[in-house]
Amino acid sequence: MRTVHPDNIYREIIWFCSSYLLKSGPEATRTIINSVFSEWASINNDYPSPFSWVDSRDSEQCDWLWNAMQVRCVGTPLNPLTPEQKYWFACATFDNWEGWNEQQVQFLLESNPRRNRAKFTQASFQAPRIQHKAILLDELKSAREQQKRRDERADGSVPLKLSGKIHKQLESIARSRGVLPKKLLNEMIEQAYQDFVANEQHKTLS
Repeated sequence: MRTVHPDNIYREIIWFCSSYLLKSGPEATRTIINSVFSEWASINNDYPSPFSWVDSRDSEQCDWLWNAMQVRCVGTPLNPLTPEQKYWFACATFDNWEGWNEQQVQFLLESNPRRNRAKFTQASFQAPRIQHKAILLDELKSAREQQKRRDERADGSVPLKLSGKIHKQLESIARSRGVLPKKLLNEMIEQAYQDFVANEQHKTLS
């Protein structure tokens, strides 16, 4: 398998699809496109943004998501080159995932006795694909929240709640500067504190 640079991956995908369709003929091409569109619409309708709580620009979050899915028997044999690729690979894997098989369910239950066995065994009118995706997302979100709390306790971080308006403004500024909102907020507060200390020292000397 050849390595494709991240900057060229989209062009490579389009090239592959175009080459494949050109060899299929017009009728087969139309059938393939309609089939793919229908399948994608169904998948997207079930979970339009499964990992909206993960920042694709944050390498730590992307690495965490990729590894957390792998240990839960959800992944691919491919090896993404960058954290951002891990995020999009995780999204694509989730979209196409059909759920755990019986052996994988047994492994998950045995590897973590605290897992709710009833969630995996209870009868459901939903297809296994839908039911298992709901279980996976619930586990991932819970695990991520636990990880965040552990990190905050470790570095002494204090949760800070912002209003929706302020949070959107912070995200807009961070996006324009190409940094993460949390990092930008820390830098702004640090700079404001340094200015405050300098002003207090100036008052003392005056």
